[in-house]
Amino acid sequence: MKPTLAPIVAIALSLPLFGGEKGKHTYILYEKGSRFQEITLDGILSRLPTAKPLVLGDESALKNCDDGGTAAVITIGKPSLDKALETCKTTPVVFSLVSAPRFGDYKSHRNVTGVSFDLSFRLFLTEFQKVMKPGSRIGFIYSSAQNEFLTTEIDYVESEFNFTGVRVKIENREQIGAKVKQLIEEEKVKAIWVLPDPLYNQAIFRKLADLCAEKGILLVTNFEVLVTEAGAAIALAPSYFDTGVQTGEMAQKIIAGINPYDVSYQRPRQSGVYLNLKLFQELRIDLPDDLRFKEKVTTLLNDAQELQKDGNTGSALVKFREVLKYDKKNATATYFVNSIQARANLNGAYARIQSGNRRGAIPLLIAASPFLPEARARLASLRAEMRGEVGGIFAQGVAQFKNKKYQECINTMNLVLMIDPGNREAEIYKEKSGKRAKAVSAIR
Repeated sequence: MKPTLAPIVAIALSLPLFGGEKGKHTYILYEKGSRFQEITLDGILSRLPTAKPLVLGDESALKNCDDGGTAAVITIGKPSLDKALETCKTTPVVFSLVSAPRFGDYKSHRNVTGVSFDLSFRLFLTEFQKVMKPGSRIGFIYSSAQNEFLTTEIDYVESEFNFTGVRVKIENREQIGAKVKQLIEEEKVKAIWVLPDPLYNQAIFRKLADLCAEKGILLVTNFEVLVTEAGAAIALAPSYFDTGVQTGEMAQKIIAGINPYDVSYQRPRQSGVYLNLKLFQELRIDLPDDLRFKEKVTTLLNDAQELQKDGNTGSALVKFREVLKYDKKNATATYFVNSIQARANLNGAYARIQSGNRRGAIPLLIAASPFLPEARARLASLRAEMRGEVGGIFAQGVAQFKNKKYQECINTMNLVLMIDPGNREAEIYKEKSGKRAKAVSAIR
């Protein structure tokens, strides 16, 4: 990929580093190999690019987290949160993608807050309104006390959306068949909503999916893989990248000095929609254009992020740009397009430095700096290396100004400012040259 200058170059001449208080570290503990956790990690790093990722199972850096050298620990998923809390008693801990955190005892830890895994039922019911008739009944079958806690939310919002929730708690898998039959034949449900629960394994879910398809019942879930691989009709899952951004923004506030105990838990603010298009066609359920649009964007984003994780950067970039054709303000696609281009700019800068063209490397480093800590560090060191050249470059610009070569003077003073952003004399000559150039143009 050819390096190009991002449009933000003009405002990126000097950049702060984020990721922790000065002299302190911020760590991110996650499970390697989990696709959605790695995407969430990318989102966190987009806000805290100098934070240090740690793989669960190799978290020795957290043993002394309360010794004053750690600004915060960010965790992704419940196992990582529980592991961090074994050693972090006073250090702020910000979690991401933990289901029903209020149901646990995390609030007994005064150093903890974060973003849950659970989407608001309102997000689900808003989409259900597009494919289900008003007054429809939605069934739930679960075994855990946690899911009983989660499903109570529908009791408070069902009238708002003109749906009725039918909640059934059972003790074991042997009871599933009878309860599904009851929901379909007696309760006349039009959808069965499967929450993450110990009841379900892949085989049971496939049988349930086949039965629901046969009976014309929509099977709903929180996991896209159960749509793509197990036959569910629809899934809404957190937008993992944006949830990472949301977590990173919360962590920034905590690092800045806000007490975690004073920051309320949050739910993911954005979701992705996954549809079994073939099943909807077989059930003769028309999908509205906006739902198809959401599904298209979600699928493209997933494909692009998979390609990016596999190292197929060029193909990923094509997909991310395709997302932006459908959704120009999509923050996830925008971030990855900028990040991929930033890496190309950084590589181009290194190539120019190696060939002896240090001046040509500076604008590429400036363009990459908003997205890559490595680029910011190299820009700072290159500016220091070239500071002795500023006087000669400035003198060249002054000579150009005296010889009425105003555009050349502007270009030269821009180079001075790239090396020495606070050079007031260069700013003055640049401004004067701009005015002279306009005056000359007007006369002509």
